[in-house]
Formats: sequence, structure tokens, C-alpha cells
Amino acid sequence: MTLLQKICSVSLGNKKNCFFNGKNDILDFYWRAHPRLNFLKTVPENANVLDVGASSGALVCWKKWNVPIRNDISFYANDLQKGSFFDDCKGYFVQDLSAAPLKDHDGFFQAILSSHVLEHVKDWQSFFDNIVSLLTPGGTMYLEWPTVESKDFPLRQEFLDKGIPVSTVNFHDDDTHLSTACLGEIQELLEERELVVTTKGLIRNTFLGEELLALGVKTKDSELCTYGVWMLLGFSQYLVLSSACPHGGNSLI
Repeated sequence: MTLLQKICSVSLGNKKNCFFNGKNDILDFYWRAHPRLNFLKTVPENANVLDVGASSGALVCWKKWNVPIRNDISFYANDLQKGSFFDDCKGYFVQDLSAAPLKDHDGFFQAILSSHVLEHVKDWQSFFDNIVSLLTPGGTMYLEWPTVESKDFPLRQEFLDKGIPVSTVNFHDDDTHLSTACLGEIQELLEERELVVTTKGLIRNTFLGEELLALGVKTKDSELCTYGVWMLLGFSQYLVLSSACPHGGNSLI
């Protein structure tokens, strides 16, 4: 049985039970289990937080969504163009951080996150130089990007042909993707910049993937189907890192 056939057996009627009461219920659990939300919800108190490659800037809404409420956070957004939620942020920067650093913000942010940006960046060396310089001593950083294995996943069109609505599944489904790398390679690049890894891993959960996919196919929901396939296959990986503390130790996540 091929990988696609195994996924189809889950999504097209072979799942006996459903443990969630609709889309809102399952997405609430999905994000509470996700390292990206956990990172934002546990940044230091009163932190200046920068979302690099923020797209719409919608993560600012996570301050008030789910527990704990983090209205103490000062949330800043960055991308190549202004997003629809940027005005809800404390500040924003329309700039390519792989081309030039932010002026007058060295050591300003206690937390930086960048999710699914790295695969669109041509010059990783400059990108990491420019964002690491923005961290305070003891600051923390979250990076998330596609796995190398995603280059061998079934193509989006194969899912669509089976009646499963998805967005990107194979790395090459998105023609703006340039390159990716394994956890160890990115870890090494950041350790060269005196960051220390505190948490890392593959974002994968078979139970949750099956639940998302079954409900997504039933309701013809592309978001649920995509998250489901990502969870089943392990589309994304992540690193959490910290910079050196003034006393010589490292911050805790």
C-alpha cells in the first residue's frame, strides 16, 4: 500500500470514531498541542515579541485566544508587505530581514518566532545574522519549517484527484519554496551564532492527523485536511533556542 493509499484509507470512510465536536473543537486542541502556540504563550512576562514573516499578522490574536491570556506581550510583526492585522500590533516593519537588519532594534526583543519563512529565504547566513542580533541576552527564538522528507511526499494534485482538498503537501507544491534543511543543519548555523537549543522536534501526531483528516474530508475543509496530512506525515519541524544570559547561563523556555 502506498503512502497516499494509507492516507486515503483514513480519510475516505474507514475511521470508526470521531472524538471532536466539529471544526472549532478540533482546531482548539490542535493548536494547544502545537509547539508554536506553546512558545508564544510561555514567552517571558512583558516580552517584546517579533513575528518574522508574519503574513497577515494574525498571531497577534493569540495573545487573547486560549489560556493563558497574554495581554502583557508587546507584539511586533514583520513581512515584505503590510498584513491585515499589522495595525493591531504594537509596531510593524515592512522589510526583508534577509537583506538588511532592523535599524535601532539590536537586543530589543525577548522573543522572536519565524514560522514557514526559512524555506522562502535565499541567504540563510544573512537572515540568521540579522534576526539573532535583535534578541536580548537570554532571549528565546522559535523556528518552524518543512522537513527534508517533505520533498518526497505525495503531490497536492494526487490528493485533489482523490477528492481530498489540501494546500501544500509536497515541498515542491509551492513554487516559492527555495530550499530546506534538517534540524541538525539549522541547529549548527544558530549555534555558530551562540544560541543554544532548548527544545526541538518533528511536528507529527497520528491520532490527531487522522481526526483532522477524517473531519476535513467529511466537511470538504481544506484547512483541516492540510493540517491532518501534515500531522500524519510530519511536514514540519521546529527548534526553540536561547541566547546567552548576562550571567553566563541560558534562559529557560
